[in-house]
Amino acid sequence: MSEKPDGICAQPTRAEIDDEAVEITPIEEPPTQGNHLSRDAILSIEDVEIVEVNCPEWGGTIHVRTISGTERDAIEQLFQDRRRGDEVQVAGMKAEIVVRCACDAEGKPLFKRGDVAALNAKASRPINRIFLAAQELNGLTDDDVDDIAGN
Repeated sequence: MSEKPDGICAQPTRAEIDDEAVEITPIEEPPTQGNHLSRDAILSIEDVEIVEVNCPEWGGTIHVRTISGTERDAIEQLFQDRRRGDEVQVAGMKAEIVVRCACDAEGKPLFKRGDVAALNAKASRPINRIFLAAQELNGLTDDDVDDIAGN
């Protein structure tokens, strides 16, 4: 990578973050207020996304939301805690994620952590549908789940 005399990168560089290549764009001019986010701007943004999932088996729809960084860490810890050697005990994990992501229209949790067993006793098709929506919305792809589980 070449540098300009003032120390500013002349070419984009790449970094590895969680094994994912991330493009880093060099700053060639001082950022303007229009496109550079401040700490206060970032912390004040309401960035929770909510989607509706149809559950015809239950006669309606429910909402699924994005999770916070703290909630993502808790899910990753659940996978680590369920690790037995090279295997991860995944029984009940879909319901765990549904409990953490299902919400009302305002984003308030629909279930309590203690509802996992009761939710696991419900029909698998709507649970799986809600899980897939939560997985997609939160970037919990199969590869992410394998990475979290250490496979």
